[in-house]
Amino acid sequence: MDAARAFYAGREYSDCKEIRLASGSSNVVLVQGVEDIASSNPVNPQERSSAKGYVVFDVKIYDMKRYQDFMQCIKPTIEAAGGKYLVRGGEHEVIEGDWNPDRLVVFEFPSVNNAEAFYFSDTYQGGAKKIRDECSSGKVVVVEGYTDA
Repeated sequence: MDAARAFYAGREYSDCKEIRLASGSSNVVLVQGVEDIASSNPVNPQERSSAKGYVVFDVKIYDMKRYQDFMQCIKPTIEAAGGKYLVRGGEHEVIEGDWNPDRLVVFEFPSVNNAEAFYFSDTYQGGAKKIRDECSSGKVVVVEGYTDA
């Protein structure tokens, strides 16, 4: 978090930030990640060259005990799609804009296809999502990661 704050406030980024602010609006939120948890699932060689996929949840939790049931329920589905947690709640700080997320959760997958396979799976849509909807509300996006290829 300190390194992210230093980058955002730093001299190297200030010129770029001025250009970005002059050309549009945005929300910037610093988020504390989780320790790196290596996925036990091998990645298909064709997927290694493609961009990673990320699923980002902005969640408001009404019943934490039930939400913990949801987290236990989806863990095998995430792992089956080659995913891992990058952010799971934790500290976050809005440093620009008017977006005020309650709880951010970010999953990384080997590809967008894997991310979508997780989200649209029968296991998630048929069971886990129902639990999530009972105890929370939120917004979910799937986004393609940056690739230099």
